[in-house]
Amino acid sequence: MRNGVHTPGGVPKLSLLPAPRKSAAHYPHYRFPDHGPYYDQEWVVNPFFARCKSRLNRGDKIEGVLVASSKELIPLEIPHLARVIVTLVVFDTRGNAFSAQFRLPVDRRALIARERTTASSQLK
Repeated sequence: MRNGVHTPGGVPKLSLLPAPRKSAAHYPHYRFPDHGPYYDQEWVVNPFFARCKSRLNRGDKIEGVLVASSKELIPLEIPHLARVIVTLVVFDTRGNAFSAQFRLPVDRRALIARERTTASSQLK
């Protein structure tokens, strides 16, 4: 059993962004591909789910952002800023599952910017 983010049908599987390498130009930020938004390392909770070494004791809480992305595009039928419900499932060391649902916004800013650039270059 694995921790993970489960998406509804039609939405590609999400993967946690890996920790930034110390040699990366954007270190210590978690950054989306194609120069997208970024998050400071101290606010990202990915390490708790990406490595089996990180453990929370009963009653412990963590606060921050979970940063995930997909290599596949979200279907175009789902508009920019639409909310997609995903389920986060976390298993403890005894195999007990804990889950919660979240509404994540579809962010198509990069796609919109590319389309505008392409359209303006075609007009010239």
